[in-house]
Amino acid sequence: MLKNLLYIANCSKQVWMFTFRVPGMQSGYFVKAIPAGQQICLDHLTSDEIALVIAHWEIYGMKSAEEMSRRKGYTGLCYRLEKPVVMDAMLATYEQNDDALTQAADERRVKTATRIATDIATDISNKTGIDKHKLVPQRLEVETVEETDGTPSVSAGVEVLRNPGTDKPRRARMS
Repeated sequence: MLKNLLYIANCSKQVWMFTFRVPGMQSGYFVKAIPAGQQICLDHLTSDEIALVIAHWEIYGMKSAEEMSRRKGYTGLCYRLEKPVVMDAMLATYEQNDDALTQAADERRVKTATRIATDIATDISNKTGIDKHKLVPQRLEVETVEETDGTPSVSAGVEVLRNPGTDKPRRARMS
């Protein structure tokens, strides 16, 4: 006879406070801390309660461990019934999350730098009356530097270039 086991794996780099309710609870909810790169087993739930917990957390991006190899992008939590989530799948998702978060951050930097270039042109246009499309900077560099307390820091740069003959900036590049 199979037990009702639900394994929840944390594929993120932070402690996840996994919170859930079950029908019939008089008050409150359960909270289980899941350290980064680890998993917990919920072994006190019925099959129906497990289905409700899964349905609730799937709304927030939790995926079954079987889906993890086919999934692109960031996934913080995954689950598996009856057996623990395989460590190799967790590690692969952990690394995939790094790539997804880095790519998303790069895209935000590019959009921010492009917006800064557009805002500069708009501001000058408002003050001078010159068409803002003619004022988009030919080249704009935006550098992000992480402030630290003497430890090595990270810096990233984004360059926005306007294509000759056009009025709009093109996609920026990361350095």
